[in-house]
Amino acid sequence: MFTALLDFLFPPRCPGCKDYTESPGQWCPACEEEYLAPKLFMDVDSPIEAVLCLAPYEGAVRELLHRLKFRRDEGALPYLHQLIKQCWEAADESAISGDAERFRNYLGDDPLFVPVALHPAREKERGFNQAVLLWRDFLTGWGYQWLEPLERTRETLPQYTLNKKEREENVQGAFGLRQGYAEQLASRTVVLVDDIYTTGATMNACADALKKAGPKRILAITLASGRNF
Repeated sequence: MFTALLDFLFPPRCPGCKDYTESPGQWCPACEEEYLAPKLFMDVDSPIEAVLCLAPYEGAVRELLHRLKFRRDEGALPYLHQLIKQCWEAADESAISGDAERFRNYLGDDPLFVPVALHPAREKERGFNQAVLLWRDFLTGWGYQWLEPLERTRETLPQYTLNKKEREENVQGAFGLRQGYAEQLASRTVVLVDDIYTTGATMNACADALKKAGPKRILAITLASGRNF
């Protein structure tokens, strides 16, 4: 009853064009098609074999991620979860970008999904790790295994304030494995998850820590990318 009243007083709108939609968290078809554009990045010098990014980091996607991370507005989550859901289900039906389908094929039978870690002080200040909020419930709902073996061993500057070289220096050696997790990572396909992928510095630093456990391969997936699509 209360939810119906809220929907009547504040009807849900598409975060892209602001047109009315049928339910909260829903995008209009045109905006969903515009923003949902999976792209596979494969950097030769990276310890990560392939990174799948679902949408460009611009417009409504950028605004939703800013609401979540910097304003702690979890009302942005349903819209972001909808993009993840649509990409995953469409890739399962081979009805979307070939990059998403290729990435699903890379996963194999038993991938292990791992979030990029926040420093405890940053996570306490924010109240959550956005990588966990974005991905954990969705992936475990699909039956995938989720593990949080990474820890950030020192505080770092926000990456968005730095250039490419500074980003690499900022996070070099900033991640480690929690005690007792190495055995669970050995010989597994490990998939790092996060919100944004730009230079790859943070992901690569995480991968360097994971490599010490001897995984079979390391992949990554993020909601958005700051690179050109």
